[in-house]
Amino acid sequence: MLEILNHFRSKSDIKDVSFCVKERKVHLLVQLKKGKSKLAISEDGLEFKSQKSPEATTTDFLKNQKRKQAEQHLYHSVLASGSERMNGNNLVVERIIKAKEGVLVFYHHNQDGNIEVGVLMTEFSDPGKVIWKHSEPVWESPNSWRNKKKVFIDLIKTDKRYIAYWWLKGKGLFAIAYPEYKINNRIQLKQNHSLYKVDNNPLIAPQAKNSWEAFTTFNPAAIYAANKVHILYRAQGFDYVSVLGYASSDDGIQITAKEDKPAYVPIRPFEKRRKGKMLVTKYQSGGGCEGCEDPRTTRLGDKVYMTYVAFNGYDPPRIALTSIKLTDFLAKRWLWEKPVLISPPGVVDKSACILPEKINGKYVIFHRIFPNILIDYVDSLEFGEGQYLKGEHKIEPRSPMWWD
Repeated sequence: MLEILNHFRSKSDIKDVSFCVKERKVHLLVQLKKGKSKLAISEDGLEFKSQKSPEATTTDFLKNQKRKQAEQHLYHSVLASGSERMNGNNLVVERIIKAKEGVLVFYHHNQDGNIEVGVLMTEFSDPGKVIWKHSEPVWESPNSWRNKKKVFIDLIKTDKRYIAYWWLKGKGLFAIAYPEYKINNRIQLKQNHSLYKVDNNPLIAPQAKNSWEAFTTFNPAAIYAANKVHILYRAQGFDYVSVLGYASSDDGIQITAKEDKPAYVPIRPFEKRRKGKMLVTKYQSGGGCEGCEDPRTTRLGDKVYMTYVAFNGYDPPRIALTSIKLTDFLAKRWLWEKPVLISPPGVVDKSACILPEKINGKYVIFHRIFPNILIDYVDSLEFGEGQYLKGEHKIEPRSPMWWD
C-alpha cells in the first residue's frame, strides 16, 4: 500500500479524482471545485508527475466513468449472493478485466467499516456464468482505516500489477497493489467440473390437476439407483400443507416418470397443525403452514434414509428422520418407517443430511442452526425417545463477503 499525492491531503477544494490508462500510461485527473483540474501521469501507476491537462484527455476520463457505471449495472447481480447476512447495497464492482480464460470481475464489500476485495471469473459471452470465485479476499483494509471515510476511486491493470486507488479523508490518495499470485494462481487451476443450468427448466412444476402440488414444487432430494435418478420434492397445494412428491429421470435432466399422488405425507403430531392453534409466521418457510419440508435422501445398504424439516405451524421447525427399504422405494410402495424427531425442541434446526459412508465407524450427520453448520457423529441411525443431535462440531460462516 503506497500513499501518493499526499500534498492533497489537507486540500478542501478537490471535487473529484479519476483515472484512465492511455498509451500504456496511467493518467490521474484531479478536478477542483473552482472548475480547474490537475493532471499527473505515471509509467507504473505508483509514481506520478504533474503534467498540463490536454483537452483530449478529458474525453478518455468521461469514457472511463461511463464504463464503470455500465460494469456496476451488468455485474452487480452476479455478485449478489442472496445471503441474509450480506447487504447487496454494499457491494461495489471495482473493474472487469478481460483475460485469456474469461472476464475477471474485481469487487469489494463494506461491512462495519472493513473493506474486503474479492475476484471471480465469468464467461465472455455470459456474465451470469461464473467459472470460478476466489475463496479468500485478495485484499483487506487495515485496521487503521476502520473509522475513517474512504472512497474507492478506480482499479487499473498495468503490465506488472493490478492497482486499486482509494481516497482516505485526511490522509490522501492511496495505491494498493493486489497480490498478483492470488489471482494468477487461481486462473491456472484447471476446473474439472463445471455446473451449468440446463435449458429445460423447471424440471418439475406445479400441476393444477393434482391439488396437493397445485401451488409450489421445490427443494428436491435425489439418489441414483437401478440406473435412474429418483427425486423426492417438496410440494404444496393451496391449503399450504407441505408433502413430498416423486419423479424419476433416466439422465438426470429429463423427467421420464412422475407420480400423481404424494410419496410422503405428514402423519405425526409434530408435523400437523393442531386445530385452533394460531400459526406462528416467523417459522414459515416457502409459505408452508404445516407438513414435511425440504427432504434429503441417502442410500445406505438396502435402505433409503430421509431427513426432512417437520413443522406443525407453531413450534420451531425440527429435523425428522425416516427410512424405507430400497426394494419398496424402487417399486413405489411407500412403506416408510415411523418418523422420529432427531433435533431438540425449542430450536430451529434444518437442512440435515446423512453422508453415504461411515467415517471411523460412525454415521455423519450435517445440519444447520443458523448461521452455523453443525456436524454429529453417531453410532446408530436408530434414535430413541429423547435422543437428539448435539451439534458436536461447528463450521462457522466466514464474513458476509464469503457466505457460501
